[in-house]
Amino acid sequence: MTRKIITFAMLTALILNSCKENSKQGNSETTDSSTIRINTQDELEKWKKELLDSKQLGSPCNFDMFTAEAAKWAKDNPKLGDGLPTNDKEITTINSDFDGDSKQDLLMYFNSNNCSGHNGGTPTFAKIVYANNTSNAELMKDIKQSIITEYKAQKEKNSKLKEISDYYLDETLTISYKNGITGDFQLHTKDDAHYAPSYNGKYVYNVKDKKLNLTISEN
Repeated sequence: MTRKIITFAMLTALILNSCKENSKQGNSETTDSSTIRINTQDELEKWKKELLDSKQLGSPCNFDMFTAEAAKWAKDNPKLGDGLPTNDKEITTINSDFDGDSKQDLLMYFNSNNCSGHNGGTPTFAKIVYANNTSNAELMKDIKQSIITEYKAQKEKNSKLKEISDYYLDETLTISYKNGITGDFQLHTKDDAHYAPSYNGKYVYNVKDKKLNLTISEN
């Protein structure tokens, strides 16, 4: 009888201990900062409204040029040439830790649509929303400035590199995410036509310290 009581007591203790351990593991999973997710759809809608309100882009367009629809778009979006994507599926969203705080941030980016039939390409827009409720909607400007700065640093070491401008850089600069922020771009001199850049380039950009690795090839 004594042996049964001892065995039962030991079994009860083991069960209680197991329950405590499972409880600790459950709390850890639910409070793990790396699993926090920002509401992507809410942030997309907020960003699109910001771009419209600030007149950086017009409303989405999906029509042939020189039609009544095109004329209406131009009237509704004065002094603008490009518009938002016609579908949210054209906007790429990435969850990753961009500032090194072990929390999941949100990167959103897209290439705008040519709604006026202008020559050349259209600019890409990107925004990072951080888990701490701050954001950076000037990511493409940061990357653009880093490219110019890094090119000038390389030119100081290599006198054969040409003097470049920022002509057409907005419309040739792209962004993607492949284990980090990367993309392509073209560099023009002041005498280059938009379709004939002097250099093609690729970059890898570190958001946390705003450092950029650059590779270029001459055309």
